[in-house]
Amino acid sequence: MLKWINKLFPLSGKTAHASQHTLIDSQPHQVDDSFNVSNECKNQGDIYLDQGDLARAASCYREAIASNPNNAAAHNNLGLILTDQRRYDEAIAQFKQAIQLDSQSYNSFYMLGIIAQQRSNIDEAVDHFLQAISIRPDFPAALDYLGRLLREQGKLQASVDCYRKASSLNPQLAATHSDLLLALQFEGSSTQAELFAEHKRFAAQFEAPLKTTRRPHANDKSPERRLKIGYVSPDFRRHSVALFVLPILTSHDQQQFEIFCYSIYPEEDALTAEIATIASRFVRCAGMSDDELAQRIRADGIDILVDLAGHTAHNRLPVFARKPAPVQVSYLGYIDTTGLSAMDYRLTHADTDPPGNEHYYSETLIRFQDHLWWAYRPAPDLPEISPLPALANGFVTFSSNNHVSKISMAMLDTWAELLHAVPDSRLVLMGISSGVARKSFEERFASHGIDCGRLTFHGMVPLAEYRQLLLQTDISLDSFPYNGGTTTCETLWLGLPLITLTGSSFVSRMGYALLKEIGLSELAANNVAAELAQNLERLSVLRSGLREHMAKSSLSDEDRFTRGLESAYRDMWKVYLTSSMQ
Repeated sequence: MLKWINKLFPLSGKTAHASQHTLIDSQPHQVDDSFNVSNECKNQGDIYLDQGDLARAASCYREAIASNPNNAAAHNNLGLILTDQRRYDEAIAQFKQAIQLDSQSYNSFYMLGIIAQQRSNIDEAVDHFLQAISIRPDFPAALDYLGRLLREQGKLQASVDCYRKASSLNPQLAATHSDLLLALQFEGSSTQAELFAEHKRFAAQFEAPLKTTRRPHANDKSPERRLKIGYVSPDFRRHSVALFVLPILTSHDQQQFEIFCYSIYPEEDALTAEIATIASRFVRCAGMSDDELAQRIRADGIDILVDLAGHTAHNRLPVFARKPAPVQVSYLGYIDTTGLSAMDYRLTHADTDPPGNEHYYSETLIRFQDHLWWAYRPAPDLPEISPLPALANGFVTFSSNNHVSKISMAMLDTWAELLHAVPDSRLVLMGISSGVARKSFEERFASHGIDCGRLTFHGMVPLAEYRQLLLQTDISLDSFPYNGGTTTCETLWLGLPLITLTGSSFVSRMGYALLKEIGLSELAANNVAAELAQNLERLSVLRSGLREHMAKSSLSDEDRFTRGLESAYRDMWKVYLTSSMQ
């Protein structure tokens, strides 16, 4: 973490203030000695910190503080080490002391924001980042973090504005540009053409300069040989992407395909360990630079390299821009184009990307026809479906289960109309951890005449508790234009029928495609929610039968899906061979 922090901003060089200089003038010899010793210790600590020797760095900073308790920079830098060690309370004390000594210590405000965010104190974190930015307006790292947290508060346009400013301040930071592209998906007002143009700007900035560095590939060009497939992801851990990758990895034909997993996130868990045992080779590469990772992939002789992140957090798209493999594929983790010409294909479905959508992708679309774009393996600890709660409650309870950043004000307006249409109904909104977001949502509903007593908010809760809360609701309401994916699958498996709207792009058609696959495409319409809420008999039948609907669909046929995926890989390889001979 410290290496990452140090890249985002330099260690503070401030060690004294006007009041200290005044004290030095009044007591020159004693204060000069202590000041110099403190400053020397702090500087030595910075050297150790840069070298990654945290123990010696911390010792130097403590010596600096002992010699001169007014050394704000030493307090700040000791706080960095304590943050890295997750000793948050001690770190907070150091940062607050630094701020008390130097009210302009924007680094300390920034770090307080990071700690608050780590503790899920969203509104507090926003305040700290705003303070850091008020001191240093040209602080791209703080703007980037603020953009993420404003999404948590439901301030989607403000989030986009933060990312735009951060990206303009540091145009060389690919991660910030990716954050902007994802934020535009959440905000939802851009057309497909406008989004495509934004993605192409990413490619112009980060891919175009690398094209001259690309080299020919020396891969064996035999058409039917065992192919090397490389999956690149930061999410080989407890993450929705891993849950969808796991069925593929376990079903791959190891005689035909050698599977490499390139894990680009440093933290691991039990799911990481499981994936590592399944893959032919599991490569831990979080510490590799883009050049080093690209060289490793090329040295491994990967034939088809699959990106599972797109423009989501911790992606390594600049590696793909270097074209380390002959064939490169975008899949699963992102809901739009990468914008890269180096990305040859995108795996999708005919119902999520209908004819005409290919105009908005830099990749060639591979549309699956007889099965969806993924297989779903329910978690083994999912509870059994419970009886319909409305039968006991005497009223229907709707639920919103997607992340708060997917809920636009326009969506709240639609839900307010639904609550009016079903007068005794309630609405449960999951995952609303920000008090600012909750207040904003309550005010929006109140403007439509909806009593806030009909609304129930839940913050982030343990997974088992979240699932039990879902079972206390009757109908799930999908977000729009950014539909749910993983959340939708689990919600349906728990017996909650999903009501979704359908747009023209992949992100706004996921709900429709999933419902169509299980034979319930009629639920992809706005007026269905009120009708269904007034037909408890049908609602009960749906609840009891949804799991069976899913189990009989292609969603549950892991082998069939993987064979189709492997067939697509083989076709891509043959196309490459044909093009390379021309």
